[in-house]
Amino acid sequence: MVGSSKPDKADKADKAHRPARPESDGRAPPVVTRKVAAEAATWIARLHGPNRSPAMERAFREWVSQSEAHGYAFERCTDVWTDVQSLTPAQISSGMARRDMNAAIARARFWRRFRWPVLALLIVLIMASAYGVHWWLAVDVSSAGVGGAQ
Repeated sequence: MVGSSKPDKADKADKAHRPARPESDGRAPPVVTRKVAAEAATWIARLHGPNRSPAMERAFREWVSQSEAHGYAFERCTDVWTDVQSLTPAQISSGMARRDMNAAIARARFWRRFRWPVLALLIVLIMASAYGVHWWLAVDVSSAGVGGAQ
C-alpha cells in the first residue's frame, strides 16, 4: 500500500528471504546483469501482487538461492520499491515538473548559445547559393556566344 507505514505480509516475507549485503562484510557486490535485475523486479511485482501463493514463494526462494547476484538484485529492487512507496503524489508530480522545466531550460540555453553561429551559417549558405546561381547563369549565357548556338 502506498503511504502505509504498517508492514504487510509481502514486506515480512521479503525481509525473511533477504540475504546479507556483500558489502556489509567487506566483499565486493556481485555483478548483476540486466536480465537478473529484470527478473528481480518481476519477483517484486509478483510477490506484492494479488496472486501470491506458497508455490510462488517456494519458486522465489529457489530463484534467490541460485546465485548471490539474484539475492543482491532482489534486495536492491526491494530498496527501490520501498523508496517509491514512500513518495506522495505531490512529490512525484513535482519531480516530473522539475524534469520538464530542466529540459526546457536546456533547450533554451542551446538556442541562446548557438543562435548566432547558426544564423551566420545560414547567411553564408544563402550567399553561396546566390553566387552559384549567378555564376551558372553567367556561364550559360556567355557560352552560347553571339548569334546563338555554334
